[in-house]
Order: sequence, then structure tokens, then C-alpha cells
Amino acid sequence: MAIASDAQQRKDVRLERRRRRIAEAALALFATRGYNATSVEEVVAAAKVSKSAFYEHFESKEDCFRVLLEQEGGELVAAVRLAARDGSIRKDMLLLYPEPDVLSKHTLVPLKPNGDRVGRLLMDDPELQRLAVKYGFRTNDQAAFSSYLKSRGVAQPPQLVNVIEPPAFEPLEAMIAGIERLY
Repeated sequence: MAIASDAQQRKDVRLERRRRRIAEAALALFATRGYNATSVEEVVAAAKVSKSAFYEHFESKEDCFRVLLEQEGGELVAAVRLAARDGSIRKDMLLLYPEPDVLSKHTLVPLKPNGDRVGRLLMDDPELQRLAVKYGFRTNDQAAFSSYLKSRGVAQPPQLVNVIEPPAFEPLEAMIAGIERLY
């Protein structure tokens, strides 16, 4: 029994290493070439694995990116997914903005180098911008946002009249230090 268990543990470790290798290759390619310009074939070539190995770990290129985003920006994505699974967020719900004429710019504070790469992808890659709109985020591309809302039969929120800038470096650093002290 112990032999089978040891063999299974070694197999699990090998599979996890391969999954990480694929994810790291995908992130590097997404960061340098862009999400849309990167194919699964290029990811598997860079990771030195077969295409079937890719699909053993990920359902699609989009799924691979979601996993990367979850790893790098994890807790928020995990909380949203949990809410979707427990019924708090349902498919028939619509995205509403509490103050639809106010845009609050967000600040990405990457905790790891890969987090910075994911953030840059979310800002620069047109295909990921399209996916962001699809999942309810208002991006800088108002035309894409308007088009998606129209395709879903949702009224366009009013024009933005107020833009809230992210905090300056010093207050942001003070907030991060305060959170750090709590944990």
C-alpha cells in the first residue's frame, strides 16, 4: 500500500510541475505577444509539453488565463466564484453601478512579478479587454462597453461626469503598510 501511495505522490508532483510549466509559459507568451496573438500550440511548444497535456490541465486558452489571474489576483476572484457557486450571483442578474456616472480608476498593486505581468496584460491586450467587458468590467474602451451592453439588451449607464483618480504613492503606501500590520 505504501508503494502505491509513494508512486501516486510522485505522479502528482510531476503533474503539478507540468501544470506550473504550462502556466508559466502561457503567462510569458501572453505578456510578450498578447493574449489574442498567443496560440495554445505556442504555449505547449514553450512549455515543452504535448497539446493533450495542456488540455489535461486547462479546458481552453481562456481557462488557462483565468487560472493565471486566480493565482495572481486570487482572493477576489475566488470570492466572486464562490458567490456564483453558492447562488449569491445568478446568471439572470444584471451588472449595476451604484454611482453609474462616476468612474473610479483602480490601482493594481502586484505582489509578485507575475502579478505585474498579468496587470499589464489586462490593461494592454485587446482580447482581454473584450473579456473584461464580457465579465462586467467597464474598460477605457467605451465603444466596446456600449456595444456589449447593447448586444445584451442592457441600457447604457449615463456618461461619466466624475473620475476618481487612484491615491498618490504616499497614501497608497500607508494603506498597504496598515494592512500589512494587521496580517
